Order: sequence, then structure tokens, then C-alpha cells
Amino acid sequence: LLTNIVLLEDPPDVGTPDHRFARTALYAAGATLALMLLGSYVSGRNAGLAFPDWPLFNGRFVPDGAGLLPMLHFGHRVAAAVVGAGVVWLAVQARKTSQHSIVVRLTTLGAAGFGAQVLLGAGNVWTELSVATRTAHLATGAVIWSLLFAAAYTARRLPPNAATVEIPVT
Repeated sequence: LLTNIVLLEDPPDVGTPDHRFARTALYAAGATLALMLLGSYVSGRNAGLAFPDWPLFNGRFVPDGAGLLPMLHFGHRVAAAVVGAGVVWLAVQARKTSQHSIVVRLTTLGAAGFGAQVLLGAGNVWTELSVATRTAHLATGAVIWSLLFAAAYTARRLPPNAATVEIPVT
């Protein structure tokens, strides 16, 4: 019985991996991890409700008040916008550069997950930090990081458009 399985340990000799794309994907994964750490700090400092509205900041596009907690909350939202744009850009680049299909899927799922993550972040504000939305927000962030790290690893190991390798499954 043969099945199509993509090998990560020993890729077939059908070209060279795109190390530049892999490095970019690793940066996106690292930025996502940094965003998660910032979000954890915001949560730990009880700054998650520094602004009771979303997407605005007390009805404004940019908060007018100073102070650590409001600025942490604002910083997390701004960082999320920047990282999210980077993750979407990465998914687009994966398609444009004809990355291996698994890399395209991983980055596309990461970008879609980021969209869900934004809604969960808004849900944190709208539900006044309910346990369900906080948990889902954290879990989704971890999944996005995992997808991007897997994309970076896979892009480093497999050349773009690598053929799927058939191996016997026993």
C-alpha cells in the first residue's frame, strides 16, 4: 500500500529550499511569539480593560490619556495590527513564490487564524474578559505561532513545488 506523504527529514532532490522565505516565516513566528508575550504582560498587569470599547480607545482612534496601563493596551493593539499585516503578507508571498503546498496551507491558516484572533481580542473587551474568550484568545495565539513555525521549518526543508514522495506504509 502506497500513500502520498511529504518527508521533512530527507526531502527529495528536486531543487533547493527557499531559505529567504523560511527566514521571513521564522521572523513572523518570532513576532507572533513576542506579541503573545506582550499580551500576557497586558493581562498580567490587568490592562485588558484599560479601554472599554473596541476598536476605539474611549471613543477615539488614538488614546488621549497617558499612563502605563492604557499605553500597554494600546501598544498591544498596535503591535497586533503590525504583526497581523505581516502574517497576511507572508501568506500572500507563499502563494506568489510558489512555495510547497504545505507551506502555503500553513501560512494561509496562520493568516485566517489571525483574523479569528482579532475577533477574539475584541471579544475580550466586549465580554469584559470572560474566561472563554481569554482562553480562546490565548489558545488561538499558540496555534498561529505553531503554524508559522511549522511553515518556517518546512520551507527550510522542502524546495518550492517539491514533488510529493510516495513511500510504503506498513
